[in-house]
Amino acid sequence: MLTIDHGISGLGPRTVLLVAYLAITVVAERVSLKKTQKTGEQFNIRLTIFEQNPEERACCGEAFQPDCQATLNSTVPGPIKIRNQDNIPTEFADFVESVTDLGAAVAKAIGPNAAKRIEELKKMNLVAACMLKNALLPSGKLDTSVPYATRNEIGKMLQNLFAETKQFVKEHVPELEIVDRCSTKVLRADLTDRNRPALIVQGSLDRPKDERRHVFNFVHFNNGIPLHSQLSGAEANMCYSDLPNRDLMRQYLAERNLLDDQGFLKPSNTESSIGLLGLGLSAGDYFSILINFTKIFSLSNDHEVLVADKTEAAKYPGLLTFISPTDGDVFVLHITGSGFGRPARP
Repeated sequence: MLTIDHGISGLGPRTVLLVAYLAITVVAERVSLKKTQKTGEQFNIRLTIFEQNPEERACCGEAFQPDCQATLNSTVPGPIKIRNQDNIPTEFADFVESVTDLGAAVAKAIGPNAAKRIEELKKMNLVAACMLKNALLPSGKLDTSVPYATRNEIGKMLQNLFAETKQFVKEHVPELEIVDRCSTKVLRADLTDRNRPALIVQGSLDRPKDERRHVFNFVHFNNGIPLHSQLSGAEANMCYSDLPNRDLMRQYLAERNLLDDQGFLKPSNTESSIGLLGLGLSAGDYFSILINFTKIFSLSNDHEVLVADKTEAAKYPGLLTFISPTDGDVFVLHITGSGFGRPARP
């Protein structure tokens, strides 16, 4: 039997969804595939996926890392119906829903503990707490038509979906084979023979520094945008370029003596002055956590809104300066092809 090899660079959200949708599509189109194979050689498809991050950080990309505490400023996509979905046996309905209705999957994970989660978010990301409270209906369910999730919650959903997909393929889709290799970086592609493209990779458990050449029938480049500082030298040491995470940001601020004894930013007319590079969604990611290091905002008990304390705000004149080479509104939403909001290009 012929095996058609696909090499994929990157195990982020795009690859997770590609593999999951391929799995249910093969089941939905199984009759058509068998008819096609009667007239030609039978074949299977093998997907070999290379991911430079370790397994515990795979599937998430930069935007949805497990320790990213920023908010998702768009709804989670779903439900989406694929062609011939009715051909899929009903016994697979739960898995099909987890693939085609990501919004429902996230709501199921967050909904039962939403009230507790809101209290946790008040200490970590007040904007996220407000968004989740706004989505919580009197029935206790979540309104999935509005944004309410944090990025790490999306990352957990993607990791769970990939694990479920691998198990589903192993048990029910013999036409597919999934090979995932984490902590392995794609260095370059060799397209000299376009019928047999190759990926040159580095990293393995036994010989991590050796370069190896893997030949495929097709290659896919699902590489994301790495998070990195655009500064170097002495300036880089003053720049915070890690993920939006309260603990990491607290450490950064404390090391620069910007926090008082209670862990809040010192008044900006004496000590604190912070610049944010960018006006897009990335700026909003960091702003929503930074503002928690002040007492300017609180979450209203009666309404799903943030209430500003003018007395506290007066302590921080010019606290934040947003810097961008382009004109535009602050916190403009960027949408990927899958419907997810993600940070703007650095």
